[in-house]
Amino acid sequence: MSQAEPNQSSENEGTTTAQSPQLDLAPKTTDPNGHKDATPSTSTVDAETVSGGSQSSVSANEGSETTSKPKTRRLLRPQKSEGGLVQLVREQAEEIKQLREQIDSVEAERDDIQDQYDNLLDKVTHIKSTLGERFKADAAKLQTLQQELDAAKKDLDSARTAESAAEKRAAESQTKLETLESAHKAKRAELESQIGEENSKYKEENKRLKQDFTRMEQTVKTLQSENEKLSKDKVGLELAMEDERTQRSSYESKIAQLSEELTTQTGYAEHYRDSSARAERELTQLASETNEKIEKLEQELKKAEIETADFKKQLADQQSLLEKKNSELEKKEKQLLENQDLQGQIKEKNLQIGKLRHEAVILNDHLTNALATVRKGSEGKTIDKELISNLVLQFASIPRGDTKKYEVLQLISNTLGWDETEQAHAGLARQSQPEASSGGLFGKFAEFLERESNKNRNP
Repeated sequence: MSQAEPNQSSENEGTTTAQSPQLDLAPKTTDPNGHKDATPSTSTVDAETVSGGSQSSVSANEGSETTSKPKTRRLLRPQKSEGGLVQLVREQAEEIKQLREQIDSVEAERDDIQDQYDNLLDKVTHIKSTLGERFKADAAKLQTLQQELDAAKKDLDSARTAESAAEKRAAESQTKLETLESAHKAKRAELESQIGEENSKYKEENKRLKQDFTRMEQTVKTLQSENEKLSKDKVGLELAMEDERTQRSSYESKIAQLSEELTTQTGYAEHYRDSSARAERELTQLASETNEKIEKLEQELKKAEIETADFKKQLADQQSLLEKKNSELEKKEKQLLENQDLQGQIKEKNLQIGKLRHEAVILNDHLTNALATVRKGSEGKTIDKELISNLVLQFASIPRGDTKKYEVLQLISNTLGWDETEQAHAGLARQSQPEASSGGLFGKFAEFLERESNKNRNP
């Protein structure tokens, strides 16, 4: 697996060395055993040439200039005229960074595919080794079974030949028995017994051979079924190996495609590196022009400071004027608060007037009731207690100095029929008669009561 190595570039004596990370863009190779080639690649992309170069050029220009620290700080600020070029350099640096990330992702994908290919190759070799050993073992087993089958066939043939020989011997003995029957009657029983024994032995041996033959046939059938099963397994393994070959070919084609994409991305990175170098040269030229503009701006700044001092004087005058206006505004607000207090007093007076009007309505009702009582009374001697109590309460509630207080008192005097001495004690003799009759509603009502009382007194 390739590794990223730092590339050191040194300038003149006394300058510092800047390290920039290099990206390995060469495709990986594998040996026949599946091991990765760890040799480092020679094609690299410098990912920080734009930012590093621009900063070194700006610092060099700063060292050559003799301006003050504020001028140096303003040199690093891009003006409106060269903002497009600085933005272009930043965009190119960002694109280079994105290309580097894409290259890293492509390399990671390539490494994953290579690992998958190596794992697949190891699996195929393992399958080949296990299947070869299994095939060898099955072939050896099949060969031994075939040998056993041949031996059983040979034994069966020898048994058949022995049976045929025994039959021949039986026939010969039968002929001999017939020819020698007359001569060997004494030995006939002995020979028959011997023949019976031989027949029984022959039958037992024939039965045993038949059992061995059936057993051998069964073993042959089992071996044939196992052979068929092994052939089927062999076909399945061949198909699996064919699938593995197709996957291997697809992975190889994908690796080749990724390698082509990697070479194209490498070309793009070199192109952007050249364009960033051109932008760096233009940026150094732009820095020198910026210094000249800064000097002009400093002169304009001095003029602006003078104008600012004048403006501060005008601002102080305006602030003093504003303070005067604020004091006047506070006075106006105090007056407004006083007016609000007067409005509150007016509202209170209005409420009192409303209450008095309501009390006048109530008193009018009571007076109407008193008038009806007076009309129904006999000789003016009857007095309405409710009327007198209401008049007394009304008299007590009226403040001192109010003209209505006199009218109510006069009304009480007329109702009770006070004489002049009683009126003098109550303070009514000092008031003139016209004033009493011109007291509004209460005065008119008092005159009416006087007329009614006179009518009752003089029928």
